[in-house]
Amino acid sequence: GKLVEKQNPSEAIEIYRAALEWNAKSEPLLRALYKQVQKHGDANDRAEVGEKLLEIETGTDAEKLALELATTREEMWDTEGVERVLALGYRGHPGSETLRDRLMTIYGDRGDWKNLAEVYVLDSSARTDATEKSTLLREAAKLYRLELKDPERAAAPMKEARVASPQDPSLFEELVSALTEAGNYQGAAAELTAAATRLPESDPARAPLLAERARLRSLLGD
Repeated sequence: GKLVEKQNPSEAIEIYRAALEWNAKSEPLLRALYKQVQKHGDANDRAEVGEKLLEIETGTDAEKLALELATTREEMWDTEGVERVLALGYRGHPGSETLRDRLMTIYGDRGDWKNLAEVYVLDSSARTDATEKSTLLREAAKLYRLELKDPERAAAPMKEARVASPQDPSLFEELVSALTEAGNYQGAAAELTAAATRLPESDPARAPLLAERARLRSLLGD
């Protein structure tokens, strides 16, 4: 491909495309092809090849390419494509406030609670502050429970939130509640057991935990 790029760009593009049929995720090949279609391809070529490259991009490079491709898709009047590349870019760079805000606007306006919850989870993965992380995970769990009526799915981010902020009693209560709502009495009982075990035997806070555990175990037939 390199040998014919200057003399015959169209042939170089075909060579790169053929090579990618054998190694579809090759970063050097995708970069070389994208560079060529930027110069010599049309909007469809740039959008198609750029999206394949975006799948393997990370960090600020993912953000930059996603915004570039979003503009290309907007010029093509392809709203689904715009959303798709923004989401791809955000997965590659969850720390991007620009991509996050655009996705939150799209999903919020449409009432797309599932994808909005995923944005909260991704956003949390880029946070180092425990309170910020747990707050975002709690918001994701709230969407799963209240909007999507899926307490089982809500339990996963609540567990992560609990790990991030283990001293927050409300997170523990919401986790047990989500597990109980989902019918996962065994999981809820296990959380109660773990919480009770961490307390001294003389601590009066153990009693309600053990009582609730006993209630859940009775539902299991234990």
